[in-house]
Amino acid sequence: MARPAKFTREQILNAAHALARREGAEAVTARKLADELGASTAVFYSHFDGIPALREELFRTVVTGRIAVTLQDPEFFVNPMRLGVKALVETALAEPWVLQDYLSQPNKQRPEWRRLRDRMAEMLAAVPRAAHLSFEERRALVSRITFPAVGLAIVAGTDGVNDVDRAIDAVLEPVIQACLNERPTDDLLKVVE
Repeated sequence: MARPAKFTREQILNAAHALARREGAEAVTARKLADELGASTAVFYSHFDGIPALREELFRTVVTGRIAVTLQDPEFFVNPMRLGVKALVETALAEPWVLQDYLSQPNKQRPEWRRLRDRMAEMLAAVPRAAHLSFEERRALVSRITFPAVGLAIVAGTDGVNDVDRAIDAVLEPVIQACLNERPTDDLLKVVE
């Protein structure tokens, strides 16, 4: 009979999160996690298949957690793109390791970003401004918004933006309007995928 795990999955994720916030996602190693928890390097194997699985779960937990809060905001249906970009920028400010990890290893997080993009595209069907678009067009719109949003998040994360709200308005609204006028197709998705 296996011994019960000394640490819960949540405790291990919390320790990994603390490491990532302090030193970046690459710092989440077996040795550093063990030191953080005051345990052996095998501490996480009762809950995870290894460090890569732990890092994926950490990324998914942090990103989807922040986005989920945004998607539940009653204001989301008034201006979903603005709130989505604001959530991305706030994530970059609060959790700079997330953006660094994504930019350094984008292929690793692509499935998670695809799920988030598709979920947002589904929700845009309830937004009057985008309701007339097909699912593919809404998905392309979200993808097109992602590029300036990531750029804005990078600038904000390096203390290059004093007023995030004003920067979002200045950068985002023209992009959204151009995308809506052009009726985006899935051509951009082929580049993003």
